[in-house]
Amino acid sequence: DNGGLLEGGEGFYTYKEITQSNGLKLGVFAVKSLTIPAGVTVTALGADALVIVALGDIVVDGKLLASSTKSQGVKGPGATEQSGNDNVPGSGLGGGAGGSGASSAGGGGYCGAGGDGAALSGSASKGGASWGNVTLVPLAAGSNGGTGGVGPGGNGGGAIQLSACGALKVTGLVDVGGAGGVASGVYDPQNVISQQGSGGGSGGSILLEGVSVSVTGTLAANGGGGGGGTSGSDATGDAQPAPGGPSDTTKAAGGDGAAGSTTDGHAGESQAASTSGGGGGGAGRIRVNAKNAPSLGGTLSPPLGACTTQGTL
Repeated sequence: DNGGLLEGGEGFYTYKEITQSNGLKLGVFAVKSLTIPAGVTVTALGADALVIVALGDIVVDGKLLASSTKSQGVKGPGATEQSGNDNVPGSGLGGGAGGSGASSAGGGGYCGAGGDGAALSGSASKGGASWGNVTLVPLAAGSNGGTGGVGPGGNGGGAIQLSACGALKVTGLVDVGGAGGVASGVYDPQNVISQQGSGGGSGGSILLEGVSVSVTGTLAANGGGGGGGTSGSDATGDAQPAPGGPSDTTKAAGGDGAAGSTTDGHAGESQAASTSGGGGGGAGRIRVNAKNAPSLGGTLSPPLGACTTQGTL
């Protein structure tokens, strides 16, 4: 499902599904060129990671969203739907640990580790570990937060590759953020009921390739917030962390998702006579490959470093 991204019939594009070495699939569209005008928002959906190959230029002046969101029920391309069964681990190689009666669930990890869930007693449920490689080959979506005692952890952000045989320019936004985790529930120790919060999903993958690559807009692969007194916030397309669900009198706050220079999700919180908060999702990965030296003057979240890297064609 291309989510309406490439309309107009087969004469405007060709499509092929490709299986990668790890078994994950790519939905590959070949086009002459692609422009997303300013003021236009395109939401990418589908079971497979999305790849668009242009014989000419690719220009993103508007918004290209391959993110997962709890608030809108959207799952980014290639991401998996997290189970709503109580206290199960998050899907993916960096899935956060599931919750328990005594601990909230951990956030999903990708480049950055997921934040730990908070524990009322004993050991905390761990956030998902860092995994993957800087080249983004194979291309994969982010990992899910673990599920607590009420509802699912946040889905990891989607995966998108834009490859231009000419120039690739981003003056707008490309976003692969993770979704927030569901809030905690009842705290009733007398009846041995304690429904802990769920973890946020990690950011996903952005792979950009072109003879020349210029970014004056925003590339964002941030983690979702962990569940607390309310569900954690979905990641946003900037360098600001997604807040964990805030605390109230019987529910502790969830951990913030990773964003900006903070690549690991924050741990959930605990407080007396309350359920505990789920961990925030870790940062995803961004890769820019170009024949000529790329110009990366916009907002990169995470910034250039371990989670955002450059290569040559």
